[in-house]
Amino acid sequence: MLSGSPAGAHTKTKGAGKMRIGEKIRRIRTAKVMTQKQLAGDRITRNMLSRIECGVATPSLETLLYIAERLNVSPGYLLAEGEDERMYLKMYRIENIRRAFRGGEFEICRDLCLASGLEGDDEINLVLAECCAKIAKERFREGKLRSAVRYFEEAVEYAGRSAYDSGTIPAEAGVYL
Repeated sequence: MLSGSPAGAHTKTKGAGKMRIGEKIRRIRTAKVMTQKQLAGDRITRNMLSRIECGVATPSLETLLYIAERLNVSPGYLLAEGEDERMYLKMYRIENIRRAFRGGEFEICRDLCLASGLEGDDEINLVLAECCAKIAKERFREGKLRSAVRYFEEAVEYAGRSAYDSGTIPAEAGVYL
């Protein structure tokens, strides 16, 4: 079992950058409803994992790779900050968004985009605009006009936030509205 040895994690004084690794590990672990014991497995102690999550210890490269594998995330994501963190977050979430979109599951796709934490991303805004427009057309065909109007308005808003807006969605919405 790895513990406080160089192969495990290195004790450190609290620092802003390194503490973020532990915070991310804890956030992902709790989101996956894992206990510290489950994440630690047989390679590190639960106590060492607790020290890492609290920012009292920094994981070695070997420990970081092990934790990332157990959490099913990129080790780079655990180390990333700022824009790099957004890039890893997008890489992690975009495949499910694309799969829902390609499968015609536009409400699911919309929900995934809204829950992605990627507000302001041009691609996400364009996907949101497309999904909302498709949902609006479906609502229109079903005779649910108020719902259709709401989704068309949302589509136009998201299209306007994207650098990729070609004016097609607002023009389409104008035909229906």
